Amino acid sequence: MADSIAKLEKALRRDPDSPRFARLADLFLKRGHIERAIELCQKGCASFPDYATGFIVLSKCYEKQGNLEKAREAMGQALRIDPENPSGHKRLAHLFEQLGIAPQALQSLRQAAYFDPFDPSLAEQINRFARQTHQEASESKPEPEEATTVPNAAPVESEPKPEPKPESKPEPEPEPKP
Repeated sequence: MADSIAKLEKALRRDPDSPRFARLADLFLKRGHIERAIELCQKGCASFPDYATGFIVLSKCYEKQGNLEKAREAMGQALRIDPENPSGHKRLAHLFEQLGIAPQALQSLRQAAYFDPFDPSLAEQINRFARQTHQEASESKPEPEEATTVPNAAPVESEPKPEPKPESKPEPEPEPKP
């Protein structure tokens, strides 16, 4: 792997305007050099703002660092660039799960299933999150409030209601003059 890193670093020095940064950052990440991988991805993503793979690797770096919110943001950027990436939606669902946001995880899994309907693992994951989301929703329903009474409270006077007007009889029509 060290040989791969050396080759990629050399290639990147020869051609700094190359998206090879993502592959190199991924290798750094696998070797445990998280800060170096993040630095490389940040620079690369700034140079290649439409390169989804760079943001996916950046998301992995932030997750490995423990910064789940930044990992989610980077993955969201990758999906804005490539919204039909089922693996990206699965990864985003994983991040939402780690953040404890089951409804968004479920939504991301459904997006992944839409773009990859033949992935057998998605149906089970979707069912699990649907049950979890349903359970959370039923647990968070507020209980109906009971009427509270204040002991020895004086009755509250309301404004008096106006008396209904007596029905008026229609006046007789005047008779025509001859």
